[in-house]
Amino acid sequence: LCIGSAMLALDLVTSSLITCLGLILLPTLGFAWLASYPWRDVFSWRAAGVRELCGAVLLGAGLMPVAQVLSIMQSWAWPGDPAVSGIEAKALAPALYAAPVLIPLLIAFLAGTTEELLYRGPIQAAFLRRLPPWLAIGGTALLFSLAHMDLHGAGIRLGLGALLGWLVYRRKSIFPAMVAHFTYDAVALGVTAWAVRNEGVDGFIKHSMEPHEGLSSFWLIG
Repeated sequence: LCIGSAMLALDLVTSSLITCLGLILLPTLGFAWLASYPWRDVFSWRAAGVRELCGAVLLGAGLMPVAQVLSIMQSWAWPGDPAVSGIEAKALAPALYAAPVLIPLLIAFLAGTTEELLYRGPIQAAFLRRLPPWLAIGGTALLFSLAHMDLHGAGIRLGLGALLGWLVYRRKSIFPAMVAHFTYDAVALGVTAWAVRNEGVDGFIKHSMEPHEGLSSFWLIG
C-alpha cells in the first residue's frame, strides 16, 4: 500500500492520492517523457492474454492468505509494535467502515498500478541492463519492500515484490503484475473492511493494538 508513515495523519484517500499520484506516478511518467524512454520496453507495456490476466487474479487472491499466515507466524517470534498498528488502524478503519467496497477497490487500484509502473518499470528495467535477472529482480523487490517503511512486513513484501518482478520478466508484460497486485490489496483491504464493520471502528482499533494482534499481523497490504 503506497501510504508512508508521514502521510498517516491525513485522510486515507487524500494521502493515497498524494502518494500514489503525486509522489510515484507523476515523477515516473515525467522522467520517462523527459528521458524519451522506449515505453514498450522500459514499462513492459505489452498486452497480456485473458488466461494470463485470469491467472494473475487467482495468484493475487491466493497470495493474500499465505502472506497473512506467514505474517502471523512471524509475529509469534517477533511481535509488531502495537503503537504502529494503532496508528495504521486509525488511518484505515474510519474510511473502510464508511465505504467498505469503494475504498478497498480505489486503494488497490492506485497501489497496483502506480507501484508496478515504478518498480517493475524503469527500476527493474535499469537493473536488468546491468545485473543478472535474479539479482535485478531481487534488488527491485528490496527497494519495493523498503519503500513501505514497515520493517516488520519487509520480508514478506520482499517475497511479494520478487514474485511480481519475476512475473513481469517472465511474461514480458506489466499487466499481469498490476492485476495480481491489485487483487492482493483488494482482498486484503476487503477482509479488513469486513473486520471493521463486524467489530466497529473503536473495537477494531483496540483489537489492533493488542499484543500479537496488530493490524500488520493480520492484513499485510502490499
